[in-house]
Amino acid sequence: MTGIFAYVYTTTNNFSSEKYSKGMAEFQKNEKAALHLFQMIGKSNKKEIVDFIKNQGIPSWNRNISLLNELDKTEGLTDKLKKQNKILKEYCGVRIEGYKLIEKATIENTSIYNSEIEKLNKKIDELIKKL
Repeated sequence: MTGIFAYVYTTTNNFSSEKYSKGMAEFQKNEKAALHLFQMIGKSNKKEIVDFIKNQGIPSWNRNISLLNELDKTEGLTDKLKKQNKILKEYCGVRIEGYKLIEKATIENTSIYNSEIEKLNKKIDELIKKL
């Protein structure tokens, strides 16, 4: 019995679920802040939208990528969570691409980027389904 206990104790995954949970809570907070952009569109002026994208939106997505990179270093991280982090990093990258296009469209006061933005939105939907 002692041998089994010692084996289980020494081979138990040292994964810190608390650290990971805190990281994911921070991710969600940043995501919520960045997604505020879509409440602004149609209600805010061009300068407010562009300023938000540059100063809040894109930096929030970049913080999430950095956060995920740090969470990837968590001891005992499961393959499933590694895969989730990879998808979430790609999701953030696609969001950044979309925000840059929305910024260009806003500055140029044009809809010529709508099809590109729509393609990115479809990619976002596909990534969300993978989670």
